[in-house]
Amino acid sequence: MRRRTEFSLWDDAVRKSPNETKPYVNRGVAYQKKGQYDKAIADYNRALRIRPNDALAYINRGVAYEKKGQYDRAISDYNHSLAIDSTRLEAYNNRGVAYERKGQYDKAIADYSHLLRIKPDYVEAYNNRGVAYQKKGQYDKAIADYNRALNIDPTSAEAYNNRGITYQKKGRYEEAISDYTQALTSNPTCAHAHYNRGVAYQKKGQYDRAISDCNQVLRLNARCAEAYNNRGVAYQKKGQYDKAVSDYNRALGINPKCTVAYNNLRIAQKLKEEREKAVSDGARH
Repeated sequence: MRRRTEFSLWDDAVRKSPNETKPYVNRGVAYQKKGQYDKAIADYNRALRIRPNDALAYINRGVAYEKKGQYDRAISDYNHSLAIDSTRLEAYNNRGVAYERKGQYDKAIADYSHLLRIKPDYVEAYNNRGVAYQKKGQYDKAIADYNRALNIDPTSAEAYNNRGITYQKKGRYEEAISDYTQALTSNPTCAHAHYNRGVAYQKKGQYDRAISDCNQVLRLNARCAEAYNNRGVAYQKKGQYDKAVSDYNRALGINPKCTVAYNNLRIAQKLKEEREKAVSDGARH
């Protein structure tokens, strides 16, 4: 007998109990996991028509709106959830994320701080507040929050990666590389940590190591235009212009609007032509 999926279970529950909220909410979650956010939102809408004071349905719909980049709608849903049940800690956290995505860092920090006063061991809130501080350029406060997160959960790849980014912004590349390596120890498939470590290696002039990390990113995500661009930069610094040109073209094939790859491509092509001309001129003398 074939095992039923989470989606098929809740889809069947909706058909059997069309006037109950739980099946709609849970099918919405299943849609969300599949990246089908519009269908998820439709199910949360149905749940809220049946039970307008369902705080969880508002939170889940807010997450779906956030995934679609509709941050104002997400914030509105988190507000509704908290008006119904002010103990929903994830609503504060999620609203903080939405504010941060809108560039409203002080509002995001206020939500994370309120949440941490209620639950001082909420690792995700320390991570997220650190990101908001980092976006404000308050790097020491960001590092302090990542340290708090790691004191609570020493295996948090996200906290190591984020602290590494902050060290890198301060020009502390060795510490950044150490943190990215710790993140990869906790989560070997963390493409962000490979990407960031590659950038740090490149800043230090360690181009072979930068290329190796870009290779790892591309094994995990073959359509990462930024990784192709960064690998191209490393090849260019090594004087391997053909490989650099190839990587910039690959980046542009994935994202034709990647202006940095376009500019790098022009520079690499010019350097390649200049070297070929110099070789040709030398051969004639």
